[in-house]
Amino acid sequence: MDDYSETSSEKDCGKVFLIRDIIEFIRKNHSFQCKSVISVKCRKEIFDFIQQKCGGCKWDSNYISLLNNEIVNFSLVLSRKLLKCNRKLDKFYTIHNAWLNTKFEMPHLKPKSLIPKAANFGRTPKTFTESSERTKRRKMTNSIESSNMTSPEIIYASNRKMQQSGQRSVVRLFKNATMSPNRIFKIKNSIKKSKLTEIIPFTADEALAFFVENDLTKQQYINIRLSAKNRNANIYPPYSSILKEKKLCYPDNCVISETRCEINLQNLLDHTSLRIFKIPVVDTYDINNMHSFEIFYKWGCDGSNGQSPYKQMYENDVCSMDSDLFMFSIVPLELRCLNEKNETFVLWKNNRTSSTRYCRPIMFDFKKETVASTLLEVNIIEEQIKQFNFSTVLVHGIEIAVAHKLVFTMVDGKVYNNNNKQYVYRTLFFLN
Repeated sequence: MDDYSETSSEKDCGKVFLIRDIIEFIRKNHSFQCKSVISVKCRKEIFDFIQQKCGGCKWDSNYISLLNNEIVNFSLVLSRKLLKCNRKLDKFYTIHNAWLNTKFEMPHLKPKSLIPKAANFGRTPKTFTESSERTKRRKMTNSIESSNMTSPEIIYASNRKMQQSGQRSVVRLFKNATMSPNRIFKIKNSIKKSKLTEIIPFTADEALAFFVENDLTKQQYINIRLSAKNRNANIYPPYSSILKEKKLCYPDNCVISETRCEINLQNLLDHTSLRIFKIPVVDTYDINNMHSFEIFYKWGCDGSNGQSPYKQMYENDVCSMDSDLFMFSIVPLELRCLNEKNETFVLWKNNRTSSTRYCRPIMFDFKKETVASTLLEVNIIEEQIKQFNFSTVLVHGIEIAVAHKLVFTMVDGKVYNNNNKQYVYRTLFFLN
């Protein structure tokens, strides 16, 4: 049985390789600059390269520490030589050719043999980093009490240790904080203020609402965004994000012609259900114990005539005029459900039922509002209502079936009388 004696370890670690080999390895894996050759990542890769050159032999912690110190010294010497050659490789190889052809000196301490030890019973000891906060305090208390070092000496020793391990940014920050007694309070207050005054950027959805609410043009929005960005407040998303979010607001199966635009009512209600469940107030509810979701709507129609006509040519319908407009629309009123006690619970309610904010058009057409046209379009909508299906909405990974209830109440006296084929005036239905 091989006992991994010091002679065999010395034989593995004594393999000859030149400094030139390490330089070529660095050039293949890193940019050959002064800062890159002294980086922690580069030193780690040099260590792996040397270990591979030595046949992958295993060393104890003392030998690894010595080898890491040799690598740190080597990287610092290499960085100085590069700096003296003005970072020119041709000049570097010419001047330091003799140095490159010398052997890389391994540490003189031979690695200890790795003799398999019997399994130890009990809890496996943890490193200082893996220990709990209480264990760290206990270890440090013992070390501090047994040491004769003063506080400035401990601070200086910790800075030197961090600098040797490559944590130069931490050392600079620590020195900056300990320059004067008031310096640490200034840094603490600046961190506290930065958290309080943290800039909250707009999401694409919020930017679209800002764009529509202020009736901005594309160029106006771009100018506002660039002005804020030049003042280090990059809070507005690009205009392309607004276009993507705007497309998500459109329902499917929208049919558009020269004189008419209509949307399938089932698709419109499916899209409305999806958008309502994305409202932040609704999204915060726990829907696991809720069921029987239903959305109430009001719908109706109205016409407008006497608009200013334009010299618009129509290819398919020469009798159409844009001076008349007949329109059907729908407005969601509230979203209800039953909770675990089978009590009616309102998840969302439209507080502006008479506003155009939630008004969603079903159809509009360039034609006059007559008895025949009103009856025809109302019958088409009612046929679609009879063929309704439940809308399926995915909320937090849970599929929800949403029912729809529509009430024909957004009408004036003329529309109501046309629909009932009676001519009784001053009849007005409304729903708040």
